[in-house]
Order: sequence, then structure tokens, then C-alpha cells
Amino acid sequence: MSNSVQNFKDNFERNFFAAVKHLPESGIIDLIRSVELPPGQAFKIRKINAAKSHELDRSICLTRSLVVLSNGTLFYTGKRKDWRQGVYYPSVPGGSDGKILGSGAFKLALRVFDLNSEKFKAIAIPISKITKVVFLPSMKNEELMGRRVQSMYVLPARYFSGTTISGKEIGYLESECCIMSLKQMLIQDPKFLAKHPEIVNQVREALEACHRAGIAHLDAKMENIFITKTAEGQFIAKLADFGSAREILEDPYGLDNDLEEDDSYLEVLKKAYFMSCRA
Repeated sequence: MSNSVQNFKDNFERNFFAAVKHLPESGIIDLIRSVELPPGQAFKIRKINAAKSHELDRSICLTRSLVVLSNGTLFYTGKRKDWRQGVYYPSVPGGSDGKILGSGAFKLALRVFDLNSEKFKAIAIPISKITKVVFLPSMKNEELMGRRVQSMYVLPARYFSGTTISGKEIGYLESECCIMSLKQMLIQDPKFLAKHPEIVNQVREALEACHRAGIAHLDAKMENIFITKTAEGQFIAKLADFGSAREILEDPYGLDNDLEEDDSYLEVLKKAYFMSCRA
């Protein structure tokens, strides 16, 4: 990055933080709607003080901050206590109000409320400072790989990064907020696939779309297949989490021909696993 580009970036961030420092929530929303923010940028506005804003609930907002993504998404972030492990995560989207959608070795995904669009979004972050080194590059890879796959059964994510006013590196993955993962759906309703056999075909189509785009997903499993609904109320599956995906330059094993029309859901995932290993 050239010095001039870096200087522009630093000055923009400094001016942006200065502009929003004393604005209430509604003022920040008006500002981000009226300015064009640099693509892929994330801004974390710290020290949101409930005593200075009548729009915030003093009992829960004293330690929360606001995050602004350059596409206009605006949400709270703060610390929360995880009831399963009894430990504190770092500052997470939604704070104690965020619904955990899933977690893995490197990341945590939560459902948060976008104050700008007034809709729910799914936001993923690294779980700890240690995994930032590993996961931040993986987040960028997830956006790049997912973008290349053209299918309505793939859940693309957008990556936003930046630094706080104190210089700490931050990164967020934003995507559509689905109902739940296929694994969660099967726990809730073990007969879900029997009731909706089209889900298997949709998973197959998502995997084939990956292969047509020259992409090996490498992490196809029930936790990474999400269920949502169309405007007409029909369930559809979306393949997510391209953080481990890699490019396939050629197809020596005939991957596109390995998925058969009469394959069951488990056979589709089993073949996807072996194809990922061979790729």
C-alpha cells in the first residue's frame, strides 16, 4: 500500500471517528446513509455512553459499542458470558442480545439486529485474539471463494475489516440470516429431510456449482448447510462457510460425475468429503 493511500485511509478513519464521537444513534444512521464509505471497511465506535443518549437503555448499554460496516450495516457489539462454558468471549456482535447461530474452533456466528435496515443479519467473528491471526485471512478467502460460485443454494458472505481508534485490528463476515443449520433442524425435526426431499437435491446442486466454478469446498457438513425460506414459504438449503475452500485447476477425478441422481443426503456429503480430501 502506497503512502498516499495509507494516509488517505488513516485520515478518513480519523475524521469519521471524530464526526460520530458525540452523535446519538439516529445521527450516526443519518450520517452513514449520506456518505459513501470505503468498500470493505469496518468502523468500531467505542464508549457508547447511555447517560449521554436517551435512545439507549442505561441498564444494558453502558459497555456496548457500535460497529459500522461500509455497506451501511450498523449494530451493537459488547461482551457476553457464555452460559455453556462459563467464560467471557471477547466483544461480540449483539453483545448479550445476540443469538448464537454456531461456533467452531476459530469463529463465532451470531444473529444481530441491523439498526439501519431494521433487519436481522448474521455476523461472524474470530473467537479470540489468538485465532485472529488464522481466521482473518480465512474470512477474506471465504468471501473470494463464495463469490465465484453462482447458485441460489450457496450462502455468500462479505468481509469487512478495519482498525479501532486505539489501533486494534477487527474483521467481520456478514451474510443473510437463515433460520438454522441443517443439523439444528434435524435435531428439532428428525423427519425434516423425509418431509422435504428437495433439500438433498439443493445440497447436490450447491456442490456441483462449486465444482463447475473450480472450487473445492473442503468443509461440507450439516453445520455448514443452512435452511431458510423463500417469499412463498418454501424451505431451501444454502451451503455456507467457504473459509477452507480452495481452487481446483483441473478435474482429474471427474468430480462432476461422482454425484448421482439417486444419491441420498448422506451419500452426497460422504462423496463431498472424499472429493474434498482428494482435491
